[in-house]
Amino acid sequence: IRRMDQENRLFKAEWTDHFCFILPDYVNAKATCLICMQTVAVCKAENIKRHFNTMHSASFTSSYPANSDQRKQKIANMMASYKHSVSTMVKSASAQENATATSLQVEWNLAKATKPFVDAELIKNCAKDMVGEVLNNDEKNKRNIMELLKQVPLSANTTARRVEALAKECFSSLLTDLKTAETISLALDSSSDQTDMEQLSIFVRFFNGKTLQEKLLCLTPLPGRTTREILFNELTQFHEKNSLDVRKMVSVATDGAPWMVGPQKGLVSRLATVNPALLTFHCIIHKAVLCAKLCGEMKVVMDTVTRLVNFLRESSSLQHRLLRSFLEEMSAEHTDLLLHNDKQAREALRAQTAGLHHRARIQAAPPGRRPRSGSEISELKQLNLQLQGRNHTVSDMYEAIGTFQTKLKLGVGDMALHLYHAVAVLLLTMFPSTYICQSSFSSMNSIKTQDRNSLSNEHLGQCLRIAATECRLDIRRSAASHRSHFSHWMVSESPALSPKLTIMG
Repeated sequence: IRRMDQENRLFKAEWTDHFCFILPDYVNAKATCLICMQTVAVCKAENIKRHFNTMHSASFTSSYPANSDQRKQKIANMMASYKHSVSTMVKSASAQENATATSLQVEWNLAKATKPFVDAELIKNCAKDMVGEVLNNDEKNKRNIMELLKQVPLSANTTARRVEALAKECFSSLLTDLKTAETISLALDSSSDQTDMEQLSIFVRFFNGKTLQEKLLCLTPLPGRTTREILFNELTQFHEKNSLDVRKMVSVATDGAPWMVGPQKGLVSRLATVNPALLTFHCIIHKAVLCAKLCGEMKVVMDTVTRLVNFLRESSSLQHRLLRSFLEEMSAEHTDLLLHNDKQAREALRAQTAGLHHRARIQAAPPGRRPRSGSEISELKQLNLQLQGRNHTVSDMYEAIGTFQTKLKLGVGDMALHLYHAVAVLLLTMFPSTYICQSSFSSMNSIKTQDRNSLSNEHLGQCLRIAATECRLDIRRSAASHRSHFSHWMVSESPALSPKLTIMG
């Protein structure tokens, strides 16, 4: 077996003096000529000697004879110049990577806050103004920091590209976790955006081996009719495209709409033909209507409060201002009322706690029947808050409703009931409600506003994915994988940057 050292493939120090070649100190480096900066593919004495004799021997040897002091000094100067050039290039690349990491961090925060892409440039200008004021008496540091801030690329187009890349990284991480998860559950709901485009929001819950995860699986636009076949095809095509197994799906939570759960034309019934073991849940919050209709007396109180709230909010602006002033003077817990919306019925229950529920309850009580006590209304408010939020399980919500019903029957306001939970991954991964989908629609409307109604469906989904995710990306690792470049303004305006060392993007 032939050995590499026997073939003279190890670089030898004397080649520097004889042929003006060096071997850089990085992985997989190739022998480099100090005169023309060309490299040889195979580090062999014959290859290096042939290059020197062919390209440089006549002119270089005549000016700098072999073994002379002039030759040694010239080679030392060329080596120093090469190291300086490499150091400058490394420093420039590091500065570009820092600028890219800063840009990615700003764009991540911007997308999390559901702000427009153009706001990135505003943040940059604000940062420069803050530095100018904070370091007003320190011209040297102010100038250095200003130069660094100018290097950060934050144009609207750059921000859009970076948001696309960040959302892609989030989705790639999600797919990796989903392919290793044993079971998954989905929550589905739809709503129209500012351009009346129906958007199907699908969230997935799974156990990644350490914690339960709730993440946006996709936001799918539905430009035409929302039939069972269209929804089923969209969902199955998404799973096939991303190599996801539909048979891992153990449950689906919906809002109970006919096109979702209809026995003939519902999406769930179509999914059941592929996965017969699939469990379906009608959103507990929708099903209970936040317990506003648990009994006749509650319904009367709720209807009365709703009419009062809508009257005070919609009758005139003067009535609304007087109401807020009155609540502030009374030091009420809430200083305003929310309009009632049947689809968002949970907001109406919050309105009961704004100071008017007690009077409405007394006036609406039927003759001979006692009004509901304040403790029961308080329990109803507490139930409303328990049913909202993320990371709830089916057992949690059913226990909350069962506990509330028991308290109503027994008439106890502060009953402490301790129920045992059979904690299992199969149970914990089930969505008890579509609350998380409803929350995503609020973010969707914050992203695609009337001023941003031309935002594409792809960008809307990408911005929503970042806004809805609870994890944080490794920005430094992301910056290393991106093509780093300085701000175009900085490249064109600053004479200190060499165009040979700057990577334009």
